[in-house]
Amino acid sequence: MTVEQPRIRPEVAPDIDAIARVHDRAFGGPEEAAIVERLRAGDAWLPGLSLVAELDGRVVGHVVVSRAALVPPGGEAGREIAILALGPIGVLPEFQGRGVGTALMRAAIAAARRRSEPVVVLLGHPGFYRGLGFVRARSIGIEPQVDTWPDEAWLALDLRSPGSASPPVAGRVRYTDAFSLH
Repeated sequence: MTVEQPRIRPEVAPDIDAIARVHDRAFGGPEEAAIVERLRAGDAWLPGLSLVAELDGRVVGHVVVSRAALVPPGGEAGREIAILALGPIGVLPEFQGRGVGTALMRAAIAAARRRSEPVVVLLGHPGFYRGLGFVRARSIGIEPQVDTWPDEAWLALDLRSPGSASPPVAGRVRYTDAFSLH
């Protein structure tokens, strides 16, 4: 059986309700859709990094990549590094397991690389994300905002070119208030 590949594109205003439905159904409640809504209204929003997956003209998946900060060890004021946070990502249940999430992730990673960002972090299922190049974030010196997040699910992807002369990024991630992590 051939599985149709979704069309991945940046979200546009008419997609907003469909995106909320995707997250409501994918997660069984409104919290992830509310995060996306709060991100859209805030400073962490990055135009072009909210992507939808479309099949036959229907939005079946969504991912957003937003701004976060990496506070260096010791919490040195004014030395924060701008990084990216990925999520939420959701796919309608009837389209899960068909490559929609993988297509969204590949497109999001490619868009982030084009921005010349140093790293993207996320909290997610290691089996899925490791296949896309993510590693345990703590293993490369990136601590989560919430200490109780499980090590195996706290992941990062270095977006810089292999062999880059850029210094390593390390520290504690600070998410935008859109994630309501206080």
